[in-house]
Amino acid sequence: MPTHADLLKQFYDLLMESQYWSPQQMRTYQERQLGHLLRHARANSPFYANRLDKVFRPDGSIDFSRWREIPIVKRQNLVNHRESMLASNVPPHHGLSADYETSGSTGVPIKVRSNGIATVAGRASEYRAFSWHQLDFSENVCRIVNDPAVARWPEGKHGGPWGPPWAYGTSAGRTASISMYDSYEQMLEFIERSEARYLITGSTTAYALALEAERLNVDLTLDKLFTTGSTPTPPELDAITRVFGAELLQRYASKEANAIGHSCPTSDRFHVHAENILVEVLRPDGEPCDVGETGVIVVTPFLSTHQPLIRYEQGDLVTVGEPCSCGRTLPVLAAVEGRLSHVFRFPDGTTTYRRLPEFLRTDLGAGLWQIAQVEPLRIELRYEATNDASAAKEAAVIEFMRSLYPSNVELAIRRVEKVPVTAAGKLIEYSYEVGSDV
Repeated sequence: MPTHADLLKQFYDLLMESQYWSPQQMRTYQERQLGHLLRHARANSPFYANRLDKVFRPDGSIDFSRWREIPIVKRQNLVNHRESMLASNVPPHHGLSADYETSGSTGVPIKVRSNGIATVAGRASEYRAFSWHQLDFSENVCRIVNDPAVARWPEGKHGGPWGPPWAYGTSAGRTASISMYDSYEQMLEFIERSEARYLITGSTTAYALALEAERLNVDLTLDKLFTTGSTPTPPELDAITRVFGAELLQRYASKEANAIGHSCPTSDRFHVHAENILVEVLRPDGEPCDVGETGVIVVTPFLSTHQPLIRYEQGDLVTVGEPCSCGRTLPVLAAVEGRLSHVFRFPDGTTTYRRLPEFLRTDLGAGLWQIAQVEPLRIELRYEATNDASAAKEAAVIEFMRSLYPSNVELAIRRVEKVPVTAAGKLIEYSYEVGSDV
């Protein structure tokens, strides 16, 4: 029986080889993994007992040409049908189960059940990305975590090595964690005190930290910044690199699907870990997006056997990328645009997720800001004012915003002491609040 470390190394070695497979080799591998998952879910999860019938032929074989006839699993399904989604029987070698709860930044928090082998596969994917970016595992890493009960300033939480067990060399860097429920000033102090050269946090939090470091005149240099969540916008990237001097390693993941992709060292695009997950990017009519198109991501993690997630819409908008010049044949996402739930939606059925240009922040005299749709025809810009803010500048920004949104939308600007964050401490820069309690 292989040990956890042995299994991790085996996964890693496979991934280092399979990243150069032909598309047909990858598709054959994926269909084999999907076959195992579909048969397992149909036999052991009441939720899928009849849901997968369209792809099963009378002889029990699977017709993958009918894949898109499988109904998409929505977030609300995980709330309303969680117990029936859980599998009654799971292969013993898939390891013990563990429940995780999402932060609820998109609405109601949900619980998902993962297992040991999915965690191992996700960790191997992380290590493959670390190898792409040639990380030094003797350096210290600081993580900003979204648990209000642990890692609070000033003590934080301290741990051991963070790299692959086979790659430590003569010394191993240590981990330090600080809660995102602490202030940005406290986070900056802790990062500096932990002597971390690498920082792991969300892209919006990294941006907020950069702006706060500039405001407080904090001199903090980082070698790498591992970002999670949506792709940093050009202004966000500019602020992060200008203030911290860090190169970015972007990670796209979720509690439901584990590691989905990491950025390539030759570009800011994401390589999908296609050996562990099937990713679909779909238009509103359910058809696949072409290169350059933005759509909703639908995922099927192959190793989610305790709680199968087959064609799960996890609520993100992503843009399909063209094949990468680095030589890896893994699927490419050009960008993670943000949460579907934060797209602005208007009564005539139109939508937008257009971002305000960064020069408006300077023109306005703003530090952090947030643009929120608070009513069907009302958008509000909230901002933390600097000394340069003025009513005249607010009026000029309103005039510019009129060119971005429908003419019948009311626009307002409001100065606030602190831009609001979610219950998990996340800054949602574009927030859809129609019908919410915000």
